[in-house]
Amino acid sequence: MFCSHCGNQISEQADFCPRCGAAVRRDEPPALQLRQTSPGTNEPPSKKRIRKISILKWVFVSIIIIAVAAATYVAVRQGPAVLEALAAANAENKRAAAASLTALDERSWNDFLKVYEAHNRLVKMTEHFESGRMSKDDYYNFLQDIDVWFGDAFASLDYEKNENESIYLSSFRTMILSDQFAAKNYISYLDTGHAGDLARAREHVVRAGQAASVFSEGRAHLLRAIGLGDEQINAILEKSAKQLEEIDHKFQN
Repeated sequence: MFCSHCGNQISEQADFCPRCGAAVRRDEPPALQLRQTSPGTNEPPSKKRIRKISILKWVFVSIIIIAVAAATYVAVRQGPAVLEALAAANAENKRAAAASLTALDERSWNDFLKVYEAHNRLVKMTEHFESGRMSKDDYYNFLQDIDVWFGDAFASLDYEKNENESIYLSSFRTMILSDQFAAKNYISYLDTGHAGDLARAREHVVRAGQAASVFSEGRAHLLRAIGLGDEQINAILEKSAKQLEEIDHKFQN
């Protein structure tokens, strides 16, 4: 150790510095400080805060439990009424969807019968022209008229309300466009005499017939989507088949 007065190194056991004679000062260890406590209690402040926080937590949890119990009580009392309201709304939506599909079926099928008849007329008039029973001028005028008719029919086919209904009508649209393209190619053939125009016209006629079959066969799926039973569907399809047979028979002579 060193003298605090002159800085001379001295022994640890010396009471006075041998150089300057100053008394040696030894630092006393600091007194052990006791933790302060709040007046009138021996409990530390931190424990009091913890206790207050715990009490607040229990109050908060109690409030939540009471609120959940109240909500459960209301749900139990009002649950059946809510379920009935949801069921009624769902049933109403189903009725609305069924009504929309029913309207689509009725309108599209009536339009299809008209287009199907026009398709058969195009085929029949072409046969008459090719067999010499119809003049070129009459056939030409007929093709111009039916070309416009198919165009109008395609433009009027715009009553679908969603993507699914549009998909259902897609084969019907293909039928109309194919017949219209056939009429245009027949006109080009009469104007130019190119065999390619005649071949394309015949291909479009075949494609129109295939699309007609797809649409008429797909009607059963639409009727099932409406919610009709098998007996009702079969009755409607039988009637539809007879309607198509009548049109076919009309153009057989």
